[in-house]
Amino acid sequence: MPTFCMSIEPQHFHMHKFLVLPFTFLLLCACTEKNLPSDNPQSDTTPKGKVMRLHAEFSMGDHFSFIAKPSSRGTGEREQLIKGSFDQIVEVDMQDDGKSFTFRPINGKPATVVSTITEKGHSSAEDPESPILIQSTSHANFSGTIMNNLDFKIKRSEMGQGDEITMKMEGELTGEAQSIATLPDHSKTTTDEAGMWDSILEKVNPPDPHRRHYSKTWIIVPTLGTRPGNEPVAQMLYDAIIAAPSMFHQGLVTSPNRQQWHYKGTLVRADTDKPTEAMKWLETLELTLRLDPP
Repeated sequence: MPTFCMSIEPQHFHMHKFLVLPFTFLLLCACTEKNLPSDNPQSDTTPKGKVMRLHAEFSMGDHFSFIAKPSSRGTGEREQLIKGSFDQIVEVDMQDDGKSFTFRPINGKPATVVSTITEKGHSSAEDPESPILIQSTSHANFSGTIMNNLDFKIKRSEMGQGDEITMKMEGELTGEAQSIATLPDHSKTTTDEAGMWDSILEKVNPPDPHRRHYSKTWIIVPTLGTRPGNEPVAQMLYDAIIAAPSMFHQGLVTSPNRQQWHYKGTLVRADTDKPTEAMKWLETLELTLRLDPP
């Protein structure tokens, strides 16, 4: 079965050391099963759970900017936007003594997500005295859709009142990226690559300059309560949130009947203004899930 593994832009670990703690922890414990399979051999059998309509709407914005001082020496900016919805009749099963929800499509129909993903970025840098590279410019522009079935799991949270949601999105994007380097003799070289600030998308295999892969997992928890007392994994997650609150979305609201969930918030992953550089990295996320009669 597929598992969730947190992918918080590993390209930036050498620049943001504060990301390492929660990333290491989540690789160990942020795992769950795929709840909306596109090919379920049991889905054409008579439903054993409750049949309901599952509706989801979500949007995410990720904005990163960097300025080296003086600003003419280097700048970079990247913007990712995701927007989508899901609406389908599903079979709802409760597991773990009613703590967790499992969703399955009815009559073998694949779960369908209507979505868009875009990423745009550009950067430039110059150092006229460099013996290797006196100037560089780059840009990236990719777009696509979510290609999985919006993997997510809802379970009773040990962090606070209500539930928590683990949600993964994957997509294949098409577009182009280019970098131009100017050497000390003023000759130029051009490659189909994005600069280090322009894109955080993964390359595909076999390599294709016009295709990239997007993958990310979010863990959205309620407003924190007291530290869990009897669950070692929950304790580790709680401690990771306390140690690095800018890495986790907190404040998920669960309705009393556990049939509606909503979250809207912004993470400030970085916001610095130093004599040598200025950096800002914000992530906004809004998610609404609802179970309605079929």
